[in-house]
Amino acid sequence: MIILIHEFGYQSVKTFVETIRKNENLKVIIHTYKKKTFPSYIDTIELDDFSIENIVEAVENISKNISNENVGCVTFDENLVELCGILNDRNSRSNKKCLSAVTSYLLTDKLLMRSFLGNIVPEPNFSEYTGKENAKKFLKTNPNGIVLKPRALYSSRGQYYVNKESDLNHIPISLNNYLMEEKVNYTSMYTSDGLYTNGNIFVTIHQYGEKISDSEKNTAPLKVKTADLYEKDPKLIKKIEKMAKNILINVSTNAEVIPFHFEWFVDTKKRTIKFCEGAARFGGAYIPELIMAEYNVDVKQMYAKLLTSSTDAIILGNLKLRNRLTSISFSPRFSSLNQKKLINNMLDFPNWILFKKSYLDNRKVIITEENWMTIQAYTVVFNYSSQLDLEKKEKILLNLLKPNKI
Repeated sequence: MIILIHEFGYQSVKTFVETIRKNENLKVIIHTYKKKTFPSYIDTIELDDFSIENIVEAVENISKNISNENVGCVTFDENLVELCGILNDRNSRSNKKCLSAVTSYLLTDKLLMRSFLGNIVPEPNFSEYTGKENAKKFLKTNPNGIVLKPRALYSSRGQYYVNKESDLNHIPISLNNYLMEEKVNYTSMYTSDGLYTNGNIFVTIHQYGEKISDSEKNTAPLKVKTADLYEKDPKLIKKIEKMAKNILINVSTNAEVIPFHFEWFVDTKKRTIKFCEGAARFGGAYIPELIMAEYNVDVKQMYAKLLTSSTDAIILGNLKLRNRLTSISFSPRFSSLNQKKLINNMLDFPNWILFKKSYLDNRKVIITEENWMTIQAYTVVFNYSSQLDLEKKEKILLNLLKPNKI
């Protein structure tokens, strides 16, 4: 049996759920308010309070009532990966293809990740943060600046940038569970995303349109696209792929099936790579939809097949063909919009859009030329054949939702 612990709606896991159901028993633990998004034939357990203690109780109750099946917990939510690993290790009849506690911790806790992977891949200088005094010492040995990162938060959440000693005055005294890293000079951040098991890997490389450190202050559209290195520097692509595989070989057991999202600092001029961080999940910004556009491969469906099949190498070996077109996940940022008018405008999306998702609520706020690009309004995924084609399509998408269209 597979137990999916999932805080969001059915559509985001539809192909995974339906593929598991064809091959194995499935239960889905969800928040009560998401019940309506799931078909009635899906066996769900609804929790009014989606807390760790309630999730643990639900999983243990399921296990007690099953006598002849292996049970494995999986999730697509990064904040639940460690919990799934612990639940799997505690169960004597655990499905060995599901993540272990060791792997889930090593791919969640950035300090452990750095400590265990230092001899495997190039990394920034780092140290555990124990207070402002040791931060001062670390800054002296890294004069270009340092970054304070939470050990277990994703993206750039909770980070502090320290370029000079006086910047430490703004750091809360109570700050703990942090690590320090040197500030890395790089030209672009790339990601490696895919699936790994038993030495077999399917990996795709993507590229952020901006530096993560700039994402909170930038108002340009968020972009994640097929890596330009496929065309400009294929050898660097191979190098990133090899490093990703080396990480997975060293953190995993033989049987585990690992969805992964790794981020890399890359200086394309010097052709240097440093590992930023990783996670045992698929990437955000609709990277699975990007992979579908690039390879015509549904990675969530592949994940389900790997969990329920003994043909790992065959499945992963077939995921080689790449779309000649380049794909992009494109998210314009707006301050706030009238939802009704937005929906009307979304009906005008061109037919070359492969995927679209809106995030807006019903607030009615006056949009001005100054404030119209500050938060994400929607995400779309589409293919493009050249830089000129990309610029043309971006302009069309931005014009759909500019103030004069609302």
